[in-house]
Amino acid sequence: MGVVHRDLKPENFLLSSKEENAMLKATDFGLSVFIEEGKVYRDIVGSAYYVAPEVLRRSYGKEIDIWSAGVILYILLSGHYSDRAAAGIIRSIVNVVQICHFMGVVHRDLKPENFLLSSKEENAMLKATDFGLSVFIEEGKVYRDIVGSAYYVAPEVLRGSYVKEIDIWSAGVILYILLSGLPPFWAENEKGIFDEVIKGEIDFESQPWPSISESAKDLFRKMLTKDPRRRITAAQVLEHPWIKGGEAPDKPIDSAVLSRMKQFRAMNKLIKLALKFAGYRRESIRRRDQRS
Repeated sequence: MGVVHRDLKPENFLLSSKEENAMLKATDFGLSVFIEEGKVYRDIVGSAYYVAPEVLRRSYGKEIDIWSAGVILYILLSGHYSDRAAAGIIRSIVNVVQICHFMGVVHRDLKPENFLLSSKEENAMLKATDFGLSVFIEEGKVYRDIVGSAYYVAPEVLRGSYVKEIDIWSAGVILYILLSGLPPFWAENEKGIFDEVIKGEIDFESQPWPSISESAKDLFRKMLTKDPRRRITAAQVLEHPWIKGGEAPDKPIDSAVLSRMKQFRAMNKLIKLALKFAGYRRESIRRRDQRS
C-alpha cells in the first residue's frame, strides 16, 4: 500500500480476541502518510520514546517505522517481571494510600492509569495522579455518590455507603491484575461488571493462580474482603509477609500474564470509547426528543 505509520508504539496495537494466538492489529493511522517516490518528510511527528533520530533532524522516509519497532522490541526483551516485582509495585501503591489516609484524603479512583513513575530508573518512585474525585475524610461522614472506574470500584460504593476502605479494594484489584493479567470481575459492559463486583466471586482456579503463592492469595483475599469493616488497612498491607517478609518469589511470571495485561489494557480503552460513544448517543437522543 505504500504507507508510513509514523506513530508506532505498544498502545497502537490491539489483539483481535482474548485467545492466546490472537492476531495483532495496528491502529491509529492518524499520522500516517502515503509514500511518494523520492519525497523526504520534514514534519516532526510520533511519540517521544519511539521517535527516530532522523525525524528530529526533519529529514526522513519509511525507515522510521523500523526504528520504532526496534524500541518496542527492546522494551519487551528487557523486562523481568515476577511476584517480587508485583509486590514492589503494590507496596508503592499502598504507601501512597497510607499517606493519603494519614492526611485525611480518600482517592476514590485508584487504577493503574493514575500512577506515574518519577523517572525511567528501575527504583523510580511511583506517584499517584488525578485527585479529581478525591475528598477529605470528615469524622463520622458516610459518602454516597457513586464514583471511580468500573473494574476497580468497591461493592460498598455501588451500595451507596462507604468511606476510606474503598482505596484498599481498588489496590487489591490492581494486585490481581498484576499477578494474572486480567481483572477479578469481568463482563462485557459496565452494568455486568458492577453485578460481578457485588457477587464478589473470585477465580483462583484458572491459570496462573495454581502456581501463585498462597501468601499472595492471602493478601488479595484480605484486600478484597467484602465487609469494609473487616478489610485489611493500608498499614496492615505493608506489614503482610508477602510485602514485607520477602515471601514473594523472584521467579519470572508466565509471559501469558503480560500478554493478557497488554490485551486488557487495549480492551479497556475500547470499552471506554464504547461507553463514551453510548453517552453521546443518549445525549443526542435526549436533545432530539426535547426538540420534538
